[in-house]
Order: sequence, then structure tokens, then C-alpha cells
Amino acid sequence: MAQRLLLMLIFACLTAGCYELSPDAYFPVDYEGTYKRVVSCQQTGHPRGGYQETWVSPEALSSDDIQEGTVILKVQWDTDSNCSAGGEDLTTAMRRTAPGQGHGGGDWDWQAIGSLGDLIESDPASCAGCHAACTGALCSDW
Repeated sequence: MAQRLLLMLIFACLTAGCYELSPDAYFPVDYEGTYKRVVSCQQTGHPRGGYQETWVSPEALSSDDIQEGTVILKVQWDTDSNCSAGGEDLTTAMRRTAPGQGHGGGDWDWQAIGSLGDLIESDPASCAGCHAACTGALCSDW
């Protein structure tokens, strides 16, 4: 009986929309209206696999330099996805900070937001570690 009730609750949430973005998220729930998609649906090189899109906040579009407060989102879907809105599995966000004020003394803060909008992790070391190890022009500011 309890298992059936849990399944009914999950179904209700999925069909009625239980998504509620954490108030601590670095980005608005309606980011698609103001952010710019810079990478369309493609397979990701992320260790968890799947597909991704990359979005940047308006601050990134107004300057040649990445300004403090700029947010870069990597919206991720599992391997069975076609990158359909509302079916995201994970959104990772990085926010530009003042020099030396970010995670580990760097210039970025990081967070992971789950599929229901919940804050899973703030300043995950795995994000900063991969980006710090990245080399080449693409990685110089990101």
C-alpha cells in the first residue's frame, strides 16, 4: 500500500509539476527568457555522460570580458534524452566572483541543482577540480 501511494505521489508531481527552484540558485527559474543558449543539445564530455546545453546570463553578452556576477549554466539530461525542456536531470551553475573570492580561492562559485529544483551541492570540488585541470583557450576563463 505504501509503495502504491509513493508511486501515485511521484506520478502526480511529474504530471502536475512539482519543480520549485531553490531560492539559493544562481539563476532564475525562467532563465530561458533572458539567458542565451551558446551550446545546443549535444553529447557531453562530463563524467556522468548524457547530453547538455550551455546557457549564459545577460552579463556575459555585454562585454568581451566575463564580468563578476555572470552565470554559466550546463543543463544536463541522461543518455535517453533529446534535451527536452522540463526533463533535465541536473543543472550545474558557475558564477563569476570577484578575483580570489570563489571556491578554493578561485574566481568562480559552483552549484548543482537537481531535477526538482533542489540545491544538491554548493561549491562542489569535482567541478572546480575538472575546470582547474582544463587547458587551452576554451578553458582560460571558464
